[in-house]
This record gives sequence, structure tokens and C-alpha cells, in this order.
Amino acid sequence: MNRKSTLGIIVVGIIAGVLSNWFNEYNQLTAFGISIYLLLAIGSFLGSFILSLIIHDRVAKIALLVSAGVILAISGRVIFDLLKDPSSHNLFPFEMLISLAVSFPCSFVGSSLASLYKKRKNR
Repeated sequence: MNRKSTLGIIVVGIIAGVLSNWFNEYNQLTAFGISIYLLLAIGSFLGSFILSLIIHDRVAKIALLVSAGVILAISGRVIFDLLKDPSSHNLFPFEMLISLAVSFPCSFVGSSLASLYKKRKNR
């Protein structure tokens, strides 16, 4: 895997994180009327599934890079909110852990299913 594809995978994770966390108010758990964690799960799953169909690399590596992009997006949101109001996000490490606990398994399942699909298709 070259540097461009690694960056592309991280950008997909950032997009999943932005869609789930940047369009809601602080202390709100919904964006677009849907739970932010459901949006995060769907974005991580679809992103890693599609990337695994396109890019030929290890399943775990794609899942980790998508999850890293999600954490980068959520970190950006936390920093942005902290600059506006330093008393917000006083439990941000738990926000990161919960987001990682949602994102990584969904990314791993998406990558695994795409890998199984490619193997079955190549028979």
C-alpha cells in the first residue's frame, strides 16, 4: 500500500467521523434525526467495505486506518469545541473510547465481508 492509498483510507474515516459528530450540537446524540453512533457505525462499515473492494490490502489495516480517521475527526471536533468553551468535553477520553469501540468493529466487519466477497468471486 502506498502513501496515497493510506491517506485516502484515513480521509474516508474522517468523512465518517465528520458526518456523525460535526452536524449536531454539543450534548446531543442525534444528527439528522439519527443517533450519531449509528451514523458512525454505518459510515465506518460502508467506508471500509467499499475500500476493501477497491484496495487489495489486509483487512485489519484498512479497519485500523478508517478508525484512525474517525478518531482524527472527533479530535478535531473536541478541539474546536474546547476553543469555544473550555468547560465542554470534560470527558473527551471516554468520547474517543466509545467512538473507537463503535468504529473499529464495524470497519473490521465491513473489510472482512468485502474480503470474503472478493475471495468467493475469484473462485
